[in-house]
Amino acid sequence: MKTKQIITCAIILALLPLTLSADAAVLPAQLPWSQSRVDGNWTDFLGTYVSLAHDPITGKAFISYYDELYNDLRMAYQVPAGTGNCGTSNDWRCEIVDSEGDVGRYSSIDVTHVQPPSPVPSYLKIGISYFDVTNEALKYAEGIFISSPTWTIEVIEDSTGNLDYGEYSSVKFGSDHHPRIAYHMSNNLTPSYGAVKFAHYFGDGSGNCGSDNDWRCSVVDGMQYQPNYGTHLSLDMDYTDNPYIAYYDPVLGDLHYTHLIMYSNSTCTNPGWYCEVVDSNGDVGMNASIHAKDNDTDLLSFAYYDATEKQVRYAYPEPGHGLVSFVVDETGNLQGGISLAVDAQGYPIIAYMNSESYGSGSDLKIARPAKALGLNAGNCGHLKPYSVLPLLYWYCETIVSGGELTKVAEYASLSVDPSGLAAVAYYVHDASGRLMFTRQWFTNYLPLITK
Repeated sequence: MKTKQIITCAIILALLPLTLSADAAVLPAQLPWSQSRVDGNWTDFLGTYVSLAHDPITGKAFISYYDELYNDLRMAYQVPAGTGNCGTSNDWRCEIVDSEGDVGRYSSIDVTHVQPPSPVPSYLKIGISYFDVTNEALKYAEGIFISSPTWTIEVIEDSTGNLDYGEYSSVKFGSDHHPRIAYHMSNNLTPSYGAVKFAHYFGDGSGNCGSDNDWRCSVVDGMQYQPNYGTHLSLDMDYTDNPYIAYYDPVLGDLHYTHLIMYSNSTCTNPGWYCEVVDSNGDVGMNASIHAKDNDTDLLSFAYYDATEKQVRYAYPEPGHGLVSFVVDETGNLQGGISLAVDAQGYPIIAYMNSESYGSGSDLKIARPAKALGLNAGNCGHLKPYSVLPLLYWYCETIVSGGELTKVAEYASLSVDPSGLAAVAYYVHDASGRLMFTRQWFTNYLPLITK
């Protein structure tokens, strides 16, 4: 009589995020990462100005990016393996969204699920804001996704004279499923002027910009004689639908943030917004990424680059001390973006480029609080301000190594899927340029039965 032996083996499965739960003994932050190519080969330059978002229901990833060779705005989204037209296993669908002129730089993407009144079925809405270099304009593409996206493209603000609209754009949907866009405006006339602007879609024709005046565009904060004031923008919406914007002041080298208020004040150019300096110690604030509160207990937070000390920094409100900042990691010359998100446990995650150890190359790194990994102490950065324990707060790990000659994560965008797993879309640059994708995977232990 033959007996069966049951051997337990670990199999890492690429499953939809909502179909599995991580083992209770394994913290989400401890799960492994996998890398794959989305678009581009050894002769292309695809994947700069990258932005990543997830479908809030299914967890499907959507990436907007720029094609440097043909100057187009492109988008990639996940499909079952073998059914796509790009990706390592044809597991992505890549398409051109806009090709009218030189379009697609400073792209930003967001995704929302819309549930119309019954019996109309729900559908996915994709929004991409981006810069039109040819016309020096802010553009917005909206895709209604059923089996594939159907796009509507419009100019939000067009250039007149020496005015530029739309660099450093950042888009978010509100709970009403209407888009908001933060973007930079510059005027090189005399006197020159630079500003943070905010566009809000209402769709009723009562606005002052966009097709049929369906948008309202307004200056939030600006400065005369400084056309670069208000760059490196990042927009997020809090749980009350209040917009928060982080931005850079190149005059003093400071990081600022602003949010809409219900009373008049004098902290911003626009009295309906409140402006505050986050950090002014050195030349700080480039490549800023902001996270607005998701609930009452969540924290407003910022990740950004310190060009003076060549560090990634993190800022948050410490009770009784206002906004405080401390070092996450030493990075060297940071050419790419920094991207901040918060995981399902409420811990911050920061993706960033690291060139500290290389001359011409770089790595993609991830920083999390040591607690997120079940550790007592981290391995990088500085002590958290006002912490009782003198232990390093951050744990930094290299996710993708580029080595001496390959630049990894010159552009990087981080997003957390509905199951709480992190993913990063990023650009790899050596002899060519490629759009890459790395994500965490659930580790599932299944019995293997042998005779």
